[in-house]
Amino acid sequence: MARKATRDMLLTGYTRARREMTLVSEASGKVMAVHYDMGNQVAQAAFVELDTTFTRLDLQNNAVNQKKEVSRIAYLEKETKRYRDLVSRSTAPQSTLDELEQQLDQARLGLRELKVSRQRQSEKLSRHTIEAPVGWRVIKRLVEPGEWVNVGQQVAVLGDFQTLIAPFALTPEEYAWLQAAPQSIPLLLPGLLGGNVVQATVYR
Repeated sequence: MARKATRDMLLTGYTRARREMTLVSEASGKVMAVHYDMGNQVAQAAFVELDTTFTRLDLQNNAVNQKKEVSRIAYLEKETKRYRDLVSRSTAPQSTLDELEQQLDQARLGLRELKVSRQRQSEKLSRHTIEAPVGWRVIKRLVEPGEWVNVGQQVAVLGDFQTLIAPFALTPEEYAWLQAAPQSIPLLLPGLLGGNVVQATVYR
C-alpha cells in the first residue's frame, strides 16, 4: 500500500531590512560633519551636522534687542506712572498720557515678538543636526563634509537590520505547510558564525 512520505526541501531567501528610512535636511547650510559611513550602525542620534554660525549670530542679536526692549519698557512704565499722577492732578494733558500708554503697549508687543522669534531661531538651530534612529545601519550616504545642502535634500538612506525579512517563493503545498507550521520557524543564517539557526515568525 502506498503511503504519504515526507521529504526535505531547501528554500533560499536573501535577508533585507524590515524598514528603510530616507534622512532629509530640514535646514540649508554647509555640511560640517558626517558621523557615519555606508554599512555603519548608528550608535548616537547625530548623523549630519550643518554650520550654525549665522543662526547663532541671529540668536545673539535677538538677545541684544530683547535687552533694549526691556529697558525701554521699564522707562515707559515710569513715565506713564508719572504722567498718570500729573493727569490726576490736572497738571498734564491727557493726550500725552495716552501716547505714552500706546508706546508702552507697542513695546510690550515688540518684546513678545522677539521672544517668539527666539523660539523659532532656537528650533531652527536644533534642525541643523540631522538625527538618525539608533541601531539602524547606513545603506547610502549621500553627502560629504564641505558640501552645501538645501531644505528637503536627501542626506542618507538607512535600514533597520535589527529585524530581518527573508522573502520566499512558495508553491501552494509549501504555503499550506507554512500556514499549518508552528508560530516559531527555524531558519539557517549561514552569514552568522557557525551558521546559526534562528527562530523566525511569518511576517505576512
